[in-house]
Amino acid sequence: MQAEPSKAEPPKRKHRRFQFRLRTLLIVVMLLAVASGYVGRQVEIVKERERMAAATGVDSVVAADSRDNITALSSGAGTTHRSDDSREKIPWFRKWLGDRYYLGLSIDKSASDDEITRYKEAFPEATIIRRPPGGMMELWRRVTHPTASSPPPQS
Repeated sequence: MQAEPSKAEPPKRKHRRFQFRLRTLLIVVMLLAVASGYVGRQVEIVKERERMAAATGVDSVVAADSRDNITALSSGAGTTHRSDDSREKIPWFRKWLGDRYYLGLSIDKSASDDEITRYKEAFPEATIIRRPPGGMMELWRRVTHPTASSPPPQS
């Protein structure tokens, strides 16, 4: 008697779900490295701006940017101004990281021109001046509520 021919079963294949080429891996790693570098640089910028604004001899007027209006956060009541489209805006990603919009910074009178230039580069949206008599809050009060008794500040 002859054995009946059995139906041959197909060989079982191993399921490899995540199979990719080396080129694909290198492209993914490169894209992740570029994204990580961008995020890291933005975090450095936010920390550097915070450090510079909190330095000894620096007064700052911080603003809360809500839509098209800028509200100055100071010890008194907030003053709302229409934002100027020509001024630099803080990118949304840096806002998400905790960056703030600075209306102005006053630096100690003894600051060098190089230091003033460094602050202008770090805070393109802000007005950078050497500290006037009375400090930054006095300057802000004179600018927002001018009276005949207080002449406008000279920079």
